[in-house]
Amino acid sequence: MTMPFGVINNTQSKAVQQAVQGRVVHDLGAGDLAMAHLLVHLGAKKVVAIDRVESVAVRALKRGGPIEFHHMDHNTYVSMQMMGGIDEGLRKGLVSSPPPRFAQPEKPDVVFMSWPYNLPDQGLLLLASMAKTVIYLGQNLGGSACGFPELFQHFVTRELVSHVPSVKNSLIILGGKLDSLREPVMEEVGALDQSVMLPNLV
Repeated sequence: MTMPFGVINNTQSKAVQQAVQGRVVHDLGAGDLAMAHLLVHLGAKKVVAIDRVESVAVRALKRGGPIEFHHMDHNTYVSMQMMGGIDEGLRKGLVSSPPPRFAQPEKPDVVFMSWPYNLPDQGLLLLASMAKTVIYLGQNLGGSACGFPELFQHFVTRELVSHVPSVKNSLIILGGKLDSLREPVMEEVGALDQSVMLPNLV
């Protein structure tokens, strides 16, 4: 399947399918919802798509369908979750009105992030730390930077379930917390020290 920043290959699709089958997945930075639809196709029970920009694709979503969109940034979503939902958010002025297709925020089971920004995002980091499984798709080789060092500092505290490198999109799937830091894979090394340019895969 062709994606905006490359291709997710068959091996990666199979690994993602095993990780999301029958589970609720939070798609962080969902964009045009292409990955959200792919996650549903691969067997996710529901996809909670979060993005501060509402794309045209959101208008085609059906109420009660497998994709639920939240028009807000990750920090606001976390705040809503901790405050008890939309009613408290409205009362305290965190949001002015219920965004379209808004539902009660929920603690993530699986978090999926595709090509996250390389600027610190505490909301994204908190959601990742709460999830049982984290799926990362991006590239930190050959001068690319997808994510920020603190995110990958968290990554190396978790079990490496799957690592499927690719020229455009390398896949990392993480499980539970470890007792000690593990050895980072190449993409994590490139992200942890962005002053070092590692060669891209051939």
